[in-house]
Amino acid sequence: MMLVVALAILFLTILLVFFALVFAASAGDAEKYARVRREGQRHTAVITDCGLPWNTRNQAWVLLKLETPSGSVAKRLYVPLEGAVSYDFLATARVTNRPVYVLCILDERVDESVRHHGYVLEQLPGGRG
Repeated sequence: MMLVVALAILFLTILLVFFALVFAASAGDAEKYARVRREGQRHTAVITDCGLPWNTRNQAWVLLKLETPSGSVAKRLYVPLEGAVSYDFLATARVTNRPVYVLCILDERVDESVRHHGYVLEQLPGGRG
């Protein structure tokens, strides 16, 4: 009987630690996205690949060819799927090579984990969208 109680307590402790880690990770992502909103710059980009992470439904990863004042840059970003920016929107832009606007931070002095987050904007270059 004592063994069953001890195992139940151990199981509940492990479960609580797991949920605490998941919550902390999602809170960290929210802070990173907020920083990108505050400090990010808008760039024109072409999506060369995209996909969905295995552990979430509300964000996607995109591999981009960004146009910057100093030339083209390849960049992988995690972007939230919200509003008109759905996975279908990203996949269609990828297949058609349609340029999109991206909000991100490229400054090397900023922590790399922040630089891996960004936004694909709903507005399309050239007044479309």
